[in-house]
Amino acid sequence: MINKIITKRNTLSLLIIMLCNICFSQIYFKVINEGRPATYRAPIVTVSTLKSTESNSISGVPAYIWSYGCTPTAVGMLIAYYNRLGYCNLNYDPYTYAPMNNSEWGISSENQGEDPLIATRKGLNGKTTRGHVNDYYIAFNSSQRDPFLTNGWSEHTPKECIADYLGTSQYNNSALQSDGTVIRPNDGFTITINPQMDGSKFSGLDNPVTCEIGIKKYIESKGYVVSDCYTQVFNGYLDASGTIASNGFTFQDFKNEIDNNYPVLIQLEGHTMLGYGYNSRTTRINVHDTFDYSDHEMDWGGTYFDGTDYLPMTGVTIVHISSPPQGPPVCINCNYPGAPNAPTLNNAAFNCNNNSITLSWTPSSTGSTPDYYAIYRCPSTETMTDNDKIANTAQLSYSDFNFTANANISYTYAVAAINNTGEGLNSNQKTVSLAPCTNTNIFNTNITTSATYKCSNIHINNTSVNNNSTATFNYSNSVTIYSDFNVDLGSTLIIQKQ
Repeated sequence: MINKIITKRNTLSLLIIMLCNICFSQIYFKVINEGRPATYRAPIVTVSTLKSTESNSISGVPAYIWSYGCTPTAVGMLIAYYNRLGYCNLNYDPYTYAPMNNSEWGISSENQGEDPLIATRKGLNGKTTRGHVNDYYIAFNSSQRDPFLTNGWSEHTPKECIADYLGTSQYNNSALQSDGTVIRPNDGFTITINPQMDGSKFSGLDNPVTCEIGIKKYIESKGYVVSDCYTQVFNGYLDASGTIASNGFTFQDFKNEIDNNYPVLIQLEGHTMLGYGYNSRTTRINVHDTFDYSDHEMDWGGTYFDGTDYLPMTGVTIVHISSPPQGPPVCINCNYPGAPNAPTLNNAAFNCNNNSITLSWTPSSTGSTPDYYAIYRCPSTETMTDNDKIANTAQLSYSDFNFTANANISYTYAVAAINNTGEGLNSNQKTVSLAPCTNTNIFNTNITTSATYKCSNIHINNTSVNNNSTATFNYSNSVTIYSDFNVDLGSTLIIQKQ
């Protein structure tokens, strides 16, 4: 498995170079081996979605193929899972949910995965400037200086993807050790250091940037609070010096994480995966291994076959976000996957009787069912934006009040349908003028609650006022009563010129 091992002993540390750069008990790992898909891997398994006393798995956990490093890819799956729970800002685009797999981005020049959430690149997802891959990546396992250093251009700022924050592939993410050696990640590698063989939790380092610090800072950069982010050896882990961790992370601890819907990063010697389920009877765990989109499993504390070698498990990385999710995003035409189709806005009219604009719409006959609707309004001279949302309603109509008649003012309205997935496309738009009323007809009307009518000319026919209500008619030119206008005892009729 190990093509090259560099060691140097002194009283403080033993340096071993291994792949995902996991370090335990003053042992610095930076494995130089193949961390990408091979022709054969651990068998695909079927994961039950039914919870039982002996097994459980988290639904809705994405599976991504290796994208410029196993650790950023595994972290990408974790971040995508949280994003799809409603932590909208965690995705590269806060108005789209991270997908369940990264196939939509195609394959890289090395025949591996792509994903702008994990590693940005000029030309990927319409990006017009250099990103992570352009500035730091040459080829898998390359130890050459980064392209931005050798070509003399400025690296992109600010950090914009997971691999940026993890320090993956970054030549300058290095540190001089006490024994005179330099630790730095080759292309596709990330540094994770854990010197806590007593089993205590390790929260990472800033110099060099390690996995834990990178994850925490990425999430915090999106406006959320991280309550836990640490790496811990599993209980019983045996390191190269023969020390056994007796207070490490246990299988019961892993079950507790899964039962509380927290996926767990699984650290191996040479690889990082994402765990999302377990079977208590077999003490096996379910993982996405960054090699395909399938479900796999391994023994807790055992080894995982990556197609070339059996990689022993070393520990876990735990990530908890304490900030509450903000729920489905609301935006103009954000069209989240699974969101309802656009409704049809049928009517939008100004009612000068009560100074309101009344809307009515019809939901789409296709697609998912809306839970409620967002109402947007802007002056007709402006372009509608996210800031123009004025209300939510579960009804198929809405009245917007407190307007004053003015022939020179008009507003544009649109409606969007929303469910627990997010907001869909906007409806067609309708523009409403606040022009004063010239003629209004009150025909065949039974007025049972107090009402006020305002218009220049009011025409009344076959109308009654009852139930102790008051009907007020404000006119500026005329009121014409044709026939059958009745006011019951206890009700009131007021006709007055404005």
